Amino acid sequence: MPPLFSVQSASLVAAIASICYSAYFRPSSILHPSHSVPRRAWSTQEGFVFELAKASEPVVLLGSDVEHWSARRQWSSAAKLAKLIAAHHGKLNGVYHQTQGTRFGPFYDPLRPFHVLESVQPRNPYTSNASLSKAEFRDAFVQLPSATLRRNDELVLPSKPRKEPNRTSKIHGSCWAYSGAVVDALGPSAEDALEPLDAFLALNPAQSSVNLWVGQPGATTPCHYDSYHNFYAQLAGRKRFVLFPPADAAHLHTYPFLHPSYAQCHARIPKLVPQRNVYWDLNGLWDLLASWIRQIRLAVPLYTNDEIYNDNIARTKEKLQPTGASPAWEVDLEPGEVLYIPPFWLHEATALNSKNSNASATDEDAPTHCGLENGPASVSVNVWTGASDSAAAETLFALPLPPALTDNKTANTSMNAANVR
Repeated sequence: MPPLFSVQSASLVAAIASICYSAYFRPSSILHPSHSVPRRAWSTQEGFVFELAKASEPVVLLGSDVEHWSARRQWSSAAKLAKLIAAHHGKLNGVYHQTQGTRFGPFYDPLRPFHVLESVQPRNPYTSNASLSKAEFRDAFVQLPSATLRRNDELVLPSKPRKEPNRTSKIHGSCWAYSGAVVDALGPSAEDALEPLDAFLALNPAQSSVNLWVGQPGATTPCHYDSYHNFYAQLAGRKRFVLFPPADAAHLHTYPFLHPSYAQCHARIPKLVPQRNVYWDLNGLWDLLASWIRQIRLAVPLYTNDEIYNDNIARTKEKLQPTGASPAWEVDLEPGEVLYIPPFWLHEATALNSKNSNASATDEDAPTHCGLENGPASVSVNVWTGASDSAAAETLFALPLPPALTDNKTANTSMNAANVR
């Protein structure tokens, strides 16, 4: 009979091997692997953006023409935007407002044919036409000044502290975001602050739009895809993008063209962890064990009551999870950086907390609720230009629909045959 010590040692080795195997080689329903979007220096050479489009992969561009924009300084905070909005027309229209959670979507278009089906209802409904005065905009998007400590621990208060917002107002306890044409928000001459802009329009200047995005930390645009080239420039705050290639559309259960949530993902993006390399030495084994211990701390439910509270067509949690999707591409976009998103790449965007230089790589900085206590609002500008594939698709979908899909009575009787989620 072998000594007891040998048996215990063998059991310990087997346990460690089992831990490493389950943590690194078995798929997890909670944490999914991801890898970083590559960063690349901007080039002024003619044809550079066409090279990006041909590669058809996301990339973060550093030192781009955005660094020369006067908007890079003039629009570098929500406080500065508030003054521009007030100077333009005194209030901001078309603001998104969410009272349940942080997710603005999936988008729902009641003009799509499947809207007439009784089984089709909007998920996580939100208001998209709120109006905010200058004071309300500041309460929603402008962070209160805070005290700072000098090196000698002397408390320094702001010279002109802003008046506390009315916490009984409609602003408190809600989530606020805005997206719309730059000229609609800031006036017809606003695009002058975005020069030079030619390189971002080069792929299709005749079919383009320039848009402003403002969001409280925590505000999330859920997973979806767009059919055009997207150059997304971060001006203030930080924003996390999680992306999947077009081939994963089926795995993320995107809604079909006739559905009111067309191009939106039915599945929720899971929590992610960086892809890991396994090294078979003592240091590598220790890293494996340490990472596994961190995973225990990070292993929280993928869905919360808040996320599915207002989901009128909620199914089982399993159906809401992506199946078979490839590892995600992920990036935290910093001010001055530009993210190129090729057409049809699925992506989700979340405004992040203030960056904590003392935080470890595993610390969570995506807020679970909206609020300026998490940090300053995110301010971004993006440029969309049409893609040839999307133009062909629009031509195809412009064909007349069969009568069965335009007659409400017929559509209601045939709804059981429609393959909608």
